[in-house]
This record gives sequence, structure tokens and C-alpha cells, in this order.
Amino acid sequence: MLTVRLHIKEDVLKRVLKSLRVFTSDEVEIINEDQIFLENQNYLQKEIKEIENGDAEFFCQKELETSLNESMVE
Repeated sequence: MLTVRLHIKEDVLKRVLKSLRVFTSDEVEIINEDQIFLENQNYLQKEIKEIENGDAEFFCQKELETSLNESMVE
């Protein structure tokens, strides 16, 4: 599946969405890119870059559990 981004004037949006609704959800999925979506996308892109650059710090499950237990005690 491909993703296409469109800039649509608000007064035309209803007509465009109505046109897209003739397709099934298997064919077309409408993704709302609100501010939270865009912030999450930026955050995840930064995290991926850290991993690719070798700057990310990884923990095994045991280390995570230990850290969580310690933070709960404090």
C-alpha cells in the first residue's frame, strides 16, 4: 500500500472524504495527521536515527524489571 499526503482546503475536505468513502477499508485508509500524530512521528524518527547511529542505549528485560522495581520503591 502507498501513502499519499494531500493539502486540501477545508471547504473541499468534506467532498474529498465523501469521494474516498466509496472504497473499502482494505483499499483506502484515511489517516488523520493531527498534532499528536506528527509529534509521535518526529519522536520515533529521532529514536530510529539514534539506533542507526549507534547512540541508542538498550536494556535487557532483566535490567528493565530491576529499574522499574527500583523506581517503584523510591
